[in-house]
Amino acid sequence: MEPAREVLSTTWRTFATRRHCCSPSDPLTKVVRHRNIETVGFLLDSDADINYYCTKAETALLVAATQGVFEVKLLLKRGARINGDFLDGKALVVATQHSRAVQLLLENGAKTEASDMYSATALMWHRRGGRNLSGC
Repeated sequence: MEPAREVLSTTWRTFATRRHCCSPSDPLTKVVRHRNIETVGFLLDSDADINYYCTKAETALLVAATQGVFEVKLLLKRGARINGDFLDGKALVVATQHSRAVQLLLENGAKTEASDMYSATALMWHRRGGRNLSGC
């Protein structure tokens, strides 16, 4: 294994064993949040579960939807689910501040009737100026 990948692999294992992580896949959501695309690619190449969600009910795609286009595009290309389980288009709801991310999600089949815990749909949030999720 080349040195850079060995360091990332060790970092991933260390990250996964910390108390605040839900599973070995949780670092994927964390590196998406910090916009570290190279590490996202490495984790996906290392068989991280792209659709894993932890007790906060967030996935890498849901976090990426708050970040913008590049992260969403990468995760969709690598097989992230938009709909199903508890997801049902929720990435669309949280992406309302990023019109290109919304477009990508719609083009890939996001359910437009999805709503958040306040029963607000993506269209409702869009009319209000988008969701401010920068603190997530």
